[in-house]
Amino acid sequence: MKIATITLTNNGKCVAEKIRKYIKTDIFTKKDNILPLKDFVKRIFHKYDALILIMATGIVVRTICGFIKDKYTDPAIVVIDEKGKNVISLLSGHVGGANELTLKIAKILNANPVITTATDLNNVPAIDLIAKKYNFEIENKENIKVISSMLVNNEKVDFIVDDYLNIDIKSTVYKNSKAQVYITNKIVNSEKTHVILRPKNIVVGIGCKKDIPFKQLLSELEFCFKKLNLSLKSICTITSAEIKKDEKAIIELSKYLKVPIKFYTLQEIKKIEHLFECSSFVKKTFGICGVSRHSAYLESKGKEMLFHKKNGITISVWRK
Repeated sequence: MKIATITLTNNGKCVAEKIRKYIKTDIFTKKDNILPLKDFVKRIFHKYDALILIMATGIVVRTICGFIKDKYTDPAIVVIDEKGKNVISLLSGHVGGANELTLKIAKILNANPVITTATDLNNVPAIDLIAKKYNFEIENKENIKVISSMLVNNEKVDFIVDDYLNIDIKSTVYKNSKAQVYITNKIVNSEKTHVILRPKNIVVGIGCKKDIPFKQLLSELEFCFKKLNLSLKSICTITSAEIKKDEKAIIELSKYLKVPIKFYTLQEIKKIEHLFECSSFVKKTFGICGVSRHSAYLESKGKEMLFHKKNGITISVWRK
């Protein structure tokens, strides 16, 4: 986490230096041309993951109010009085990590941590914090506020979790629930208000003839995932062999899905090619037994869920 600490007074600078002994942070004072404060904060607002401002809360609110967008893009904002007695989590408590940072700083300063998020105060699951902890992608973000309110008010909310996931959250289903939180890589069809947390745990290995059109490759992938009842949003990596590193359709697919590609060398593939059926065509053409299945296995070391071959495209889907 990249952190900046801004202080206006000498007392505040002493507090900042004490924090820096335990937490890596860039300290900015009046000597660093931080005035006008609003202009300085505007310049650095999105250059840091967290801002610690040692000054009155009112000054901070008036300074940052024009730059705030949403909790998924705003930095964590922590406010501390110049005597270091109170540490306040002001903005982006869960996603940005302001609550966690507040507790750390309060411990360093032996100060009073001020955390006002209702889920923390009522000891109920915070959906965005679960997503952050396990690196889940959130679908239907707009429903988080409604469902969080239900949880705080002790209303029934289902948590439906894939059995294989090794996480602290377990499935809990009620007869008359008003909302649902799914933690799954499966396609969800629900008429209730719901949020889906997507584990990024699916590896897709791809082999194809040269110059396969992108739309054809995407269509075959969508067919595979529909057959498996899986969401494309759970893909974490696309894999192939180094001989395919310039294949435009694979590169475009990576950009479309916003996931990385891992190209394995022929030497790496040869070491495990005995584990799978050998394609005589691929062996004759490239000197290895296969591409999609072998590369996906190397990346996932998991369980193959599907092997699909059609029209010059092979797709191997694995769960990590």
